[in-house]
Amino acid sequence: MRFAVPRSTVAARSLAVLGASAALLAGLAACSEPASDAPAQAVTYKIVATGENLSQISAVAYYTTPAPGKSSVRANMGTVPLTPVEGKDAAMWQTETTVTKGSRIDVTAAPASSKTSLSCVVRVDGNEFLSAAAGPGQPVTCSTQKQGN
Repeated sequence: MRFAVPRSTVAARSLAVLGASAALLAGLAACSEPASDAPAQAVTYKIVATGENLSQISAVAYYTTPAPGKSSVRANMGTVPLTPVEGKDAAMWQTETTVTKGSRIDVTAAPASSKTSLSCVVRVDGNEFLSAAAGPGQPVTCSTQKQGN
């Protein structure tokens, strides 16, 4: 035995499914990160090591912007070599990048030895923006975010 479904019911269900699909697609489009007109800022991250074992640092990570107007993302560099600082008992690592204004600015690193001290400096558009120092054997962080966030 077959039951006939009125055409008006089939049409109403089809329209309901199409409407729900359109609403879902519109919602997904609204969730994507929109491009921003916020300007990019030139950011220089610098880590300076003093003490022993000045050849490298580890756990180096910093925030950078993948495209204009986007939020910053974390670039994990791992272990990086240090460059000796001429005339000083110190070595450094430095990188330049861009970050959209208002996005996270952050650099972290860990020393290679318990007798190595690290400091960090962040420059934005050529001006010192953040700086911090850590004790021997401790990691250092310069960040616009509070610790734990």
